[in-house]
Amino acid sequence: MKKLALYYVYIPLIAFLSCSSNDTSKEIDDVATCSPTTINVDYNQATQSIQVKCTREWSIYSNDSWISLTPTSSVDKEGIVTATIAANPNTSERSGSIIVKAGSARATVVVTQLAKPAPEVDSSIQVPDGYELIWNDEFSEGDTPSAEWSYETGGGGWGNNELQHYVAGNKDSHQLAAIKDGIFTITAQKIDGTVYSIRINTKKSW
Repeated sequence: MKKLALYYVYIPLIAFLSCSSNDTSKEIDDVATCSPTTINVDYNQATQSIQVKCTREWSIYSNDSWISLTPTSSVDKEGIVTATIAANPNTSERSGSIIVKAGSARATVVVTQLAKPAPEVDSSIQVPDGYELIWNDEFSEGDTPSAEWSYETGGGGWGNNELQHYVAGNKDSHQLAAIKDGIFTITAQKIDGTVYSIRINTKKSW
């Protein structure tokens, strides 16, 4: 009886060892590479080709809105992606990144774009120390505001009980937004019992 009990202990142990020794499976690590790994462009819009190589299907993306990519994914292990970098509207350099994702693997392309050159400043304009002139209008041309300006039109009080109705430059034959001798004049005028005037903004904003 004792020998029989001893056999029962060894039999499952041998079976377990035998099963382990026959397991030869091996996982293949995910790998993602791309070339180039850095992109440097000037402030104008630019395109750049990126070669992607992975061990499996992949996707590519950027969290920066000024960088767009085509295509954004592929089931092929290799491919060419076109990165379009929008023109930099700012007078400061900016940087972003492009990420290639293949399973658990990641590869990064760093994008650096130069600043837009600051506009030339008329020597007659006094710019305070520590400031940079981004945009200006001296009202030196034409008799109405340039295309750099946009009108807001309508009535309804604008949230603070304003009486006037705003129009785009003029009402009938009355010019309410006029330029003369370098001075931009906005006029509020009562016409047929209704007050009209101008509400205007620059198209540029900061």
